[in-house]
Amino acid sequence: MQCAPTGCKRAVGIRPAALLFAVALLAAGLPMPALADQVVWSDGESWHGRLQPSGQGDLRFHDGQRLWQWRLDQVLAFDWHPATQRMERAWRFLEAGQTAREETGEPYPTLELDCTVTLADGRAFTGHLLTTVFYLEQGAETRKIVVRRKLRGPPGQTFGDVRYPSRLIVDSAEQTVRRTLRVSLAGDRGKGAEVALVTALPATTAMPVRRLPDGVFECEVAGTGCVWAVRDDPAIDVAWQDAATPALRERLRKALTDDLRDFFDQRELLGVSTNGTPSATVLALVLFSRAGATTLGGARTQPWRLEVCRWRVDDEGQNQFAARAVLFRGLRAHSDPLPRVTLHPLPDALIVETP
Repeated sequence: MQCAPTGCKRAVGIRPAALLFAVALLAAGLPMPALADQVVWSDGESWHGRLQPSGQGDLRFHDGQRLWQWRLDQVLAFDWHPATQRMERAWRFLEAGQTAREETGEPYPTLELDCTVTLADGRAFTGHLLTTVFYLEQGAETRKIVVRRKLRGPPGQTFGDVRYPSRLIVDSAEQTVRRTLRVSLAGDRGKGAEVALVTALPATTAMPVRRLPDGVFECEVAGTGCVWAVRDDPAIDVAWQDAATPALRERLRKALTDDLRDFFDQRELLGVSTNGTPSATVLALVLFSRAGATTLGGARTQPWRLEVCRWRVDDEGQNQFAARAVLFRGLRAHSDPLPRVTLHPLPDALIVETP
């Protein structure tokens, strides 16, 4: 699915459910493109599927001098290799208050890993990947992959017995789906109106948007399931095809309270969309806000954020938070109302593609 507003509009009469924006690909229950990401383990086992980073989808990497940040679609591969390997033993102090100690038990292996990341533009960096959790979607099954810099095996093992992901190969079809759109505001909007765009898959990510001198917005698009939004204070309009049963909506509302912990103490669930598969990917449109005290000074001390959150839910009642991306954020005074958010089934009410 491409994220081109006018292309969607021309084809509505042919296959409307498949061409809705605002996560219509998910809401319609359509199959996702074939993907071939790969996880190679240190013991030679390989897993194939679709890789998704945890959190907001940003990959943070430190090369020893500076911190880098990339999206998954900018990466070709991660390779991990042992920087140090040591056999250690447990120990105990011989006497309280003394430094003398003795080793006990069998030796166990410890490893520290370095990571080399290769980018799609040909650059390569060696250092440490700060993003530690990935998910590999394999049809109805999702596997969690935890990457640690420091590893320790149980007593009696050798270095070769310690299992860890040695390579992640990013070969998703979405890697090539990358282009730039120019869009104008639809309807009667103020001069200060802003446009935001989040792609749902392969990573739930806020895409770059910039206003050109002629008032047109230039948007970079990589991925599928676009969520468009326009902010014209005090209102925010979002293109969102809602598709959720009351039970699913209540389940997500409870998960926002029980499973997601952050600085915000109020969460308003505005919309839910799902592809309806047994192990479903669910998107939630959520208005986060802070009512309690903050350390901010001045008249406006209460932050808020409008976000797209991605969850995985299964038929056994398990909820797994996967990622989140911000559409808009702001500050308000205690007495000020939160932004008024209105949902629209199609982006035509928000934006028009411009040549």
